[in-house]
Amino acid sequence: MQLFKRAIVIVHLSFLLSSTAAALEFQQDNGSVHIHASDMVYELSGKWYFRAHDSLEYRENDIDLKNWDLIQANLTWTHFPEFSDYHGNAWYRLNILLEHTDTDLALLFPFHYRGAQFYLNGRIIGETRSFNDRGETPAIVGKPGLIVFSGDILRQGVNVLAIRTGWFDNNGGFWGSMIIGPYNEIHKRWIHYILWYTSLAAINVFLTLYFLLIFWNRRGEKYYLHFSGLALSLAIWMLGYKGLALWILDYQWVYVIFTYIGAILIPCLMINFLHSFLEQAKTWFSRSANIFFPLLAFLLILEFLLTRSIFYFQKYIYELFILSLVVVILYGIALCILGVKRKKPYLKRILMGTSVLGITTLISILYFLGISSIEPPLIEGFFAMTVIFASVLASRFARVHTDLEKTHGDLVILDRVKDEVMNTLNIYKHIVSSSRDQMSFIDRNYTVIAANDALLKTAKKEEHRVIGHSIKDMYGEKEFENNLKDYCDRCLSGEVVQFEQWCNYFGDGLQYVVSQMYPYIDENGKVIGIVLNSRDITENVKLERSIVDIGQEERRQIGIELHDGLSHDLLTIAIKSRLLAESLRDSSASDASVAYEIERRINKAIEDTRNLAKGISPVSLEKGSLIMLFDKIREDVVKKCDIALELEVDKSIEFKDIMIPTHLYYIAQEAVNNAVRHAGAKHIMIRFYSEGGRLHLIVEDDGVGIARKVIKEKGIGLDIMRYRARMLGGTLDVRSVKRSGTKVICRV
Repeated sequence: MQLFKRAIVIVHLSFLLSSTAAALEFQQDNGSVHIHASDMVYELSGKWYFRAHDSLEYRENDIDLKNWDLIQANLTWTHFPEFSDYHGNAWYRLNILLEHTDTDLALLFPFHYRGAQFYLNGRIIGETRSFNDRGETPAIVGKPGLIVFSGDILRQGVNVLAIRTGWFDNNGGFWGSMIIGPYNEIHKRWIHYILWYTSLAAINVFLTLYFLLIFWNRRGEKYYLHFSGLALSLAIWMLGYKGLALWILDYQWVYVIFTYIGAILIPCLMINFLHSFLEQAKTWFSRSANIFFPLLAFLLILEFLLTRSIFYFQKYIYELFILSLVVVILYGIALCILGVKRKKPYLKRILMGTSVLGITTLISILYFLGISSIEPPLIEGFFAMTVIFASVLASRFARVHTDLEKTHGDLVILDRVKDEVMNTLNIYKHIVSSSRDQMSFIDRNYTVIAANDALLKTAKKEEHRVIGHSIKDMYGEKEFENNLKDYCDRCLSGEVVQFEQWCNYFGDGLQYVVSQMYPYIDENGKVIGIVLNSRDITENVKLERSIVDIGQEERRQIGIELHDGLSHDLLTIAIKSRLLAESLRDSSASDASVAYEIERRINKAIEDTRNLAKGISPVSLEKGSLIMLFDKIREDVVKKCDIALELEVDKSIEFKDIMIPTHLYYIAQEAVNNAVRHAGAKHIMIRFYSEGGRLHLIVEDDGVGIARKVIKEKGIGLDIMRYRARMLGGTLDVRSVKRSGTKVICRV
């Protein structure tokens, strides 16, 4: 970054130096210059005598100039309409009035077309190309340079400088003003001229290589490549435009390639750079420019290869190119203004660079049109734009580098955090892998994304046959459609699902599995999958079944004892109480009354004992009729609680095993009791039917629902209900939503 800041300062100071190195006197009189001080430098930007004809007589001092014209010598004569069609050699003359001859003078001249001969007071003092007897020179432009006016030729008073030069490729004469002054000062200016423009070109070459190297390491950022091409094109054009390339390789094709091809590529690369840097999509204009300018370069090269000249390009296409260059600059300024409005970073500096180029281009157009005599600082404008662009790219690269260093520091910290997290994850992975529970993660398409060792071991499948496959393949399509799909859909809707069931998933016989499904929610709050955790509790269930069977047998024995034992004993006491009462009726009415009261109370105890026996072992007492047991539940609820209870029972269902209706009765009884005690129900429905080879017992109520924490609590009979379902080889599912009622579903 510091490199480019220094470059900007150097360019600024050098530009000031180039314009103020020595005081300049400007020619005021037409066709003459008055040199009144031997240490002054004079810019010959005024009008010279001009003759569009070739004759060696024009070198003499004493010729008649009344038929000569006065024109500026710093523009090609084809710029003037009256000479635009003249294609031969022409002569320029200037009267130099000297007050002193005590020092040698020198003339600094720019590059020119088809060479030049310089005469002072009728004597030839130098030429840039050799002229033959017919006045012809090689088909190549003349290099810039300086001519020395030695003291033995100069004389005090009027001296005549005559210059013979030619026409080439629709141009004739000089391109830029000549400067005259003391030899030492002019020589310094010539050296400064060479160093100045070669330095500008060298800096652009350096920028080309520097940012090309950056692009090599950052190939995704193509504006580095476009800028490298822009800087290289400017370097080539500078050397050609100022004629310095001819001092390296003195060939016309070098001048054509450097000056014109370099210039044509500049606007094309400039547009591509701006679009790439702004991250702006290509427009019809930019696409057209990428076709138009390469087409101009192709036509130029084609004409030069066929004719060894660029006459038609200069005559018909060059002005179109200049106009298109102006349009491109305006387009670039508009792009930058749009970027500034959008608050794009660095766009103010980019706008400044394009604006500097726009101002220098405007001055150049005024010069080319003859409106202004100030020679255009076009090269300096392009160079200033390049340096500003380079400073922006350097700033951006430095900022990216700083951000990368900061990011690297953050990544180091994150790497340490990652290691800690990975250690933690490895611990959890070990816990999950070593767990006896079967764990898996399932996405929304029912595909298994991850599974632990316990699941793979139970499924008897390798990991690649489980991961990436549907759970239909693992559990079977029938089981999936009948049970698992409903549970999965409920979980994917955001519900935590718990269920228990007998299953034969993997051919190991019936197993009783307790499963939980938890919705997996991403950072956006969207359910993206299911965490399934299953545990085989078959051994526990078998133990529970043994305990329940023992308890049920005990209940049955107690019921029989109450019905057949205690009830009969109480009946015997009741009969004896009646006999006692009748024997005392005549002798003691009061004692007889007491005996009758004892009989009544004993009969009431007999009734209560029999009812208690029926509650303990109702199926045994009712000979397996489940409908009668459900009727008894209804009668008790209606009588004691004043709640409506409806029955929808398939009376055609018969039981071979009396334990089935026994357990179903107790499940229904407990479900009804929960609805009455905990849900505040006003209406209860018991449905019992057979479907798909299964018995279905459903108890629904319209209460407020049982809270999930209540469902998990012990002591409300849900565990006993689940145990009874297990004993029958079935499942129990309790679905309860607050204020939406409760549904108890038992499938056997």
